[in-house]
Amino acid sequence: MEFFQFSLPTMLIGGEGVAREAGPELAKRGVSRLLVVTDKVVRQAGLVDPVVAGLAGSGVELAAVFDEVKPNSEVGLVDRGAALARGAGVDGILAIGGGSVIDTAKGVNVVLGNGGSILDYQGYGAIGRPLLPLLAIPTTAGTGSEVTHIAVIKDDAGRTKLSYVSPHLAPAAAILDPLMTVTMPPAVTASTGMDALTHAIEGYVSTAHNPVSDGLALAAMQEIHRWLPRAVHHGDDLEARQHMLVAASLAGAAFNSALVGCVHAMAHAAGGLFGIAHGLANSILLPHGMAYNLVACPDRFRDIAAALGCRVDGLSAVEAGKLAVQQVAALARECGLPARLQEAGIPEEGLAEIAENAVVDGAMFTNPRPAETEEILEVLRKSY
Repeated sequence: MEFFQFSLPTMLIGGEGVAREAGPELAKRGVSRLLVVTDKVVRQAGLVDPVVAGLAGSGVELAAVFDEVKPNSEVGLVDRGAALARGAGVDGILAIGGGSVIDTAKGVNVVLGNGGSILDYQGYGAIGRPLLPLLAIPTTAGTGSEVTHIAVIKDDAGRTKLSYVSPHLAPAAAILDPLMTVTMPPAVTASTGMDALTHAIEGYVSTAHNPVSDGLALAAMQEIHRWLPRAVHHGDDLEARQHMLVAASLAGAAFNSALVGCVHAMAHAAGGLFGIAHGLANSILLPHGMAYNLVACPDRFRDIAAALGCRVDGLSAVEAGKLAVQQVAALARECGLPARLQEAGIPEEGLAEIAENAVVDGAMFTNPRPAETEEILEVLRKSY
């Protein structure tokens, strides 16, 4: 076995109602003046108020709320949030929301602790010192940002998505409360769940995979295959919601170590250029990216097929891998998601630019099969 490293510094706290107990977790990490980062949809859904009410008696004071986050977090938002936090004298951050909210909170933490703009901290090693305590309460089950040391922030000026990587970005704790996800509409439940599945599958076939990430990724696939349709079609099913929160964190922990591949590269490019939601882009592109990569590691795709409930006995690795591709496409259909980029509003004339941006995206570096612009463009055409 080759040398590998695996780290998961984030504490996971799961259970119905645990979001209201965030106060003691913040207090034990020395937080006394808190910034809550969220978005207006989450706030209007009433998900922030009970968490804030639970701070009573913990010694943690709510100093400010930043609720301007958009579905694709943006550089200007991060810098504005940091300015608000600095003015309020906060010493800790609580993110309540989906992946964009959590990534924004990570970016705010960087700027708050180091000054300047989030644009100043691109590249591995640019964030070189510990930051303020950050806790995350996900309200979607997909991105895994609650356990990763990665943040993706959109640069509107450059029409690209910027990736920030540092061990210091990882939240100190993630609070997985199914009550915080029951307000998700079916389409959001579906797309974020497919995002988690993409993390698991791409992490499993990544050139940087390791035995620990493999186990987490396979477990996440099994959970998502079993529980995602139930969470989509029965949104008040707390058991399904809890399983999906766990699955998203498992997949997040897997790709946090193993990284991802061409599907994410294309999704990042499409999101930066045309604003398509990340989970939806991944859902559409995943079967086609899998089909492209199948020849590079068929035995791994056989494992994926088995994890997704396919009968693989007697099949070659390639035949089993093709079943895995079909199973992923079927799961997206069962969850009511569109199957084509055209249906998601991507213009056909934009495919070439997506391909050009995708091949230089960091996610391509660990893709199991090398790809040039024309090859990625062909994958995009098949997805269109």
